[in-house]
Amino acid sequence: MKLIEKDITINRMNDPLFKWMSKSNIAYLDIETTGLSPKSSAVILMGLVKAFNKETTAKTTLHQCLCSSPVEEQSLLEWTLKNLEGIDIIVTYNGAKFDIPFINKRMDKYGLPNISKKIYHIDILQLVRNYSHLKDILPNLKQKTIEQFLKRDSNRLDQISGADSVVMYDAYVETGSKQLEETILLHNHDDIFQLSTLTQISNHCNYHQFLCHKGIPLRLQTSSNQDTFAYIKPNLKGTKLIIEGYCQSPANYLAFFTPSLPFQAKINDCQLNFELDLQKIDKYLAIDLTPFEENFSSISKQWLSKQHLYSNGYFVLGTQHDTNYYQLAVVSSLITKEIFKIIDAGF
Repeated sequence: MKLIEKDITINRMNDPLFKWMSKSNIAYLDIETTGLSPKSSAVILMGLVKAFNKETTAKTTLHQCLCSSPVEEQSLLEWTLKNLEGIDIIVTYNGAKFDIPFINKRMDKYGLPNISKKIYHIDILQLVRNYSHLKDILPNLKQKTIEQFLKRDSNRLDQISGADSVVMYDAYVETGSKQLEETILLHNHDDIFQLSTLTQISNHCNYHQFLCHKGIPLRLQTSSNQDTFAYIKPNLKGTKLIIEGYCQSPANYLAFFTPSLPFQAKINDCQLNFELDLQKIDKYLAIDLTPFEENFSSISKQWLSKQHLYSNGYFVLGTQHDTNYYQLAVVSSLITKEIFKIIDAGF
């Protein structure tokens, strides 16, 4: 098994989706395999870029782990698990249908834990396909096509496809050819390097709606000034704001509506469930923020003061038929942080 490391610089300027992930530990992931079926094929190359820097331009390392033959797959998977320790978010392209299920199936074979159970996953292909009109104007939604659309294709040097890589790897195992090895590594290198800046495509997507459906990443601060990673999925249901999600700090807590606690909350192990009443004002659904406002940061208060949907402590989140996803995402994040502080103080 060979380990390759290369220093790279990620430029995440003009990347609105990254702003929502910037306080999290991120890993960009891409795999190469010996075929399409995890039942009969193996993972033989893992590419990882880990980003812990919150800056828009960050220096980091691109890691690759290459099997000299498929018999080394278990070692590669164990290396992957070790390198994903401390990671909050995995970013892939088509990883929801291919990379993550494939890896987990192979993990099962060796009795290793699945990587997706407690790590939040963003599949950029899902964002592009389901939350943009790009499928109507582009010839296809392949990663290289998105790179061309973003005018980032000049950064790519490799000339082969994933299918070509499979054929070349078979020949590489037989011959040990250095040229084949470099070609396979370059293909994976360019895929993962390009992926690390591909969230810029969120400029052309309804990424707030995507986040509300998929999960909004957060860091929740505890009473001991420690923070924990979480993600939430807010939803307007009738005259209720329902916030469901996951946090890395396991706990059990139950609270019902009281004058001092204007929410119903349940935390079961790592699962979050918060429920808040909405006020119906004409056709609009608004939430009363006055119980939480006192503890909002100055930045949050400044943001609220500039919102035309906010007045006299009430914030309009939508109607029974339409949702303001940007406002829903921000307000739900603010509320979740305050509820978590209240709950954590009572643990």
